[in-house]
Amino acid sequence: MPNGNSLEVGVIGAGTAGLATAIALARAGHAVTVFEKHRALAPLGAGILIQPQGIAALDAADAERVQR
Repeated sequence: MPNGNSLEVGVIGAGTAGLATAIALARAGHAVTVFEKHRALAPLGAGILIQPQGIAALDAADAERVQR
């Protein structure tokens, strides 16, 4: 919820970095809007490799690990 010190922030891109940024900003009390050019998720035929620093960042953000 915005307060006297909060900002209205636009995040461009709903990829891994964009969503992580949006979550962090929202948790800090800022009003966040994420802009993504694609209307829906689509298979890309690619994988995601998360290095140890990325895992530490996800842990610090209280992100849950999901396995399929």
